[in-house]
Amino acid sequence: PLATCVWRAWLPGAMLRRAAASLSRRAAPPARAAYASLADGWAQAAPNLDPPNVATDFMTEMKAPEGTGIPAKLTLNFYLPHGVEFDAAEVDSVTVPAESGDMGVLPGHMPSVARLRPGVLTVNTTDSDVKKYFVSSGYVMVHPTSVTDVTAMEAVPLEQIDADAAKKGLEDAKAALASASDDLAKAEAQVGVEVFTAMAAASN
Repeated sequence: PLATCVWRAWLPGAMLRRAAASLSRRAAPPARAAYASLADGWAQAAPNLDPPNVATDFMTEMKAPEGTGIPAKLTLNFYLPHGVEFDAAEVDSVTVPAESGDMGVLPGHMPSVARLRPGVLTVNTTDSDVKKYFVSSGYVMVHPTSVTDVTAMEAVPLEQIDADAAKKGLEDAKAALASASDDLAKAEAQVGVEVFTAMAAASN
């Protein structure tokens, strides 16, 4: 359809009728031969004019990325608004609390984008070195190059969470939700309930 629109914009009326008549006597070409048929029709109808450009003339050829297969390590970037936890670090794996459920990421993982829910993010730097963080929210982006970007609004090493403070925060959030008098107050209290519920569970 795009090629036809371009063709009609360029062809004078008589030339268009001659080219259309030439093409109409042929069977409909396969999709991959559409431009070839257009060029043939153009050559018969207007041999002294160059054929018009079509959309595919302006497309960059896609090439498969070069590489040696799946790397042994996953490259992790873990960023916060106020700091950087991991910057191009090579790790064995990372497990993130996606909204759809916990998602483990290994080298060679399929490209993905997911929003994070409050929960525990686990980074396996090696078999014997595991770091855990409580994240409040954010996003994870898994690239086809075995690079994973994690951006979180807040992240705290799991060992720094005070279980009693988390339980107290949950009680306060539930009380605020019960006494909320408008939609904004209810929404803020509901966020608090979700965050403190996950924090209390993570600290047990």
